[in-house]
Amino acid sequence: MAADFNAPETIHGFYNADIIIQATSVGMFPKFDVQPLPEHFNFMSHHIVFDTIYNPPQTKLMYMAEKRGCSI
Repeated sequence: MAADFNAPETIHGFYNADIIIQATSVGMFPKFDVQPLPEHFNFMSHHIVFDTIYNPPQTKLMYMAEKRGCSI
């Protein structure tokens, strides 16, 4: 699903998702300190998170997901 993060149903949909794939340039060097999900997004341990960014090797999105116990 493409996401409009201003819509509450979008964020709710992410909580129910099993797999989250990030396929934009958000988080790519040199702007490695950003990620596409809202900062308050609460990753769930059942989420499988994949980021297509290759530089840096671990993006902020992946770091946050791993910290919450997700499979990355």
